[in-house]
Amino acid sequence: MDGHELKRTLEVHEIIARVYADDRFPARRGSLGADLRMFTVTTLWVLGIEQVPNPWQRVCGILHLNARQFWWTIEQDVPRYEPPQNPAVMGACEAPMIRRAGECGQRSCTSFRVTDPADGTWRSAAFCRRHDGYAHEMRRAEMARVKAGGIPEPLPNAGGLLPCYFSWAWADAYTTAKPGWKPPRVGICADDWPVMAKVIALGPPALSLIAGDGEAVPLPSGGRPAPSLRLVTP
Repeated sequence: MDGHELKRTLEVHEIIARVYADDRFPARRGSLGADLRMFTVTTLWVLGIEQVPNPWQRVCGILHLNARQFWWTIEQDVPRYEPPQNPAVMGACEAPMIRRAGECGQRSCTSFRVTDPADGTWRSAAFCRRHDGYAHEMRRAEMARVKAGGIPEPLPNAGGLLPCYFSWAWADAYTTAKPGWKPPRVGICADDWPVMAKVIALGPPALSLIAGDGEAVPLPSGGRPAPSLRLVTP
């Protein structure tokens, strides 16, 4: 192994170490595709160490993914907003009590989305049958907010990890994996979101995504050729 190969190998191992230390990756694997962290590590190894002509074919071979499972794996990383979840209280009625402090807590029979008009974030509100009246008022207020319009797009808080580690035509890949998906205002790379959120808050000029040039790499069936993959160095 010459000095160039040694340097490349050390760089790849350094990036892989970052992946294992990155707590933004889902704790559990997807139900239909591969574990996203292992998918990222495998791709980094194939790109940086093996350097085969068709990296996606090799990655799918190592992880035993067919074309559908490949795109299911990519779908796990689609940049998106996910509402907060607390398994301990999911399905519990949140109507405030009159004779005591706190919420009802009984098992709910209805739920619907409640949006924060300030930032567009939303959550699922749940209510039991005893608090139908309160739930009706909450639902009516939500419908009025939606009808009035002007609710901003919520900033993503999930996905966008793959672009942090290697460059590719991710906007096209995400659209293939999840038809109808649109890139968020802050871009598709999770590393950029904290800074871009501050930039957008200051009201800058609109930003546009520009597709990069590169030689085509064959995709698993169901996708289009895209620019070559490139490692994103620290």
